[in-house]
Amino acid sequence: MIRERDSFPCPWGLLATGCPMRGERVHLNTPREHDCTAHVEMLTNPTQTDTPAEFWPRYGAWLRSTRKARLLRCEEQWKHENGKARISPKARTVIANGLAPTSFFDCLWRMRIRANYGSIDPFVTSYIPESEHQLFLRALTTCVDATAGMLELYVARKIGCDAYAAIAQDFVGNDAAGMLKNTLQVRLDAYNLRPRGP
Repeated sequence: MIRERDSFPCPWGLLATGCPMRGERVHLNTPREHDCTAHVEMLTNPTQTDTPAEFWPRYGAWLRSTRKARLLRCEEQWKHENGKARISPKARTVIANGLAPTSFFDCLWRMRIRANYGSIDPFVTSYIPESEHQLFLRALTTCVDATAGMLELYVARKIGCDAYAAIAQDFVGNDAAGMLKNTLQVRLDAYNLRPRGP
């Protein structure tokens, strides 16, 4: 949907395609002024500067590494189903061409699965100080909050602001734990979305 409709802005709209196992570094919807393959960016030891010139190669590497993980899972399934120890170049091409482009949402899903069922170490390395882990958590929270906000605005535009505000306020009102007051309610206030009276 991201590829066909081009509905999301960067960085959500940036996609990785091709086969990273073959060294392919292909992206769709790359910002004109930046290059996602300008240099090799090691996610386990990223550069310390936070300029756009460093961000986009790092982000491109994250997309490609996520795509590689997805493709490797597909290849393992192919080997299991076909009783093979190795995958042929032709089969690898078919699998890579058949896999949808990899997006930011795939990266978040990969992190969730790794955190629940595996190790999160590739994302938060053990040799950095605790303060860096806290920065990572805040950055991840910001990413998720901004993503939820963007999707909420799309929904509000689709169904109408009043309808969305009523649904969201009902959701907040029925939250017995009160957790939505610090998330969804904050975003609703920022959008100035409140249901109109009768």
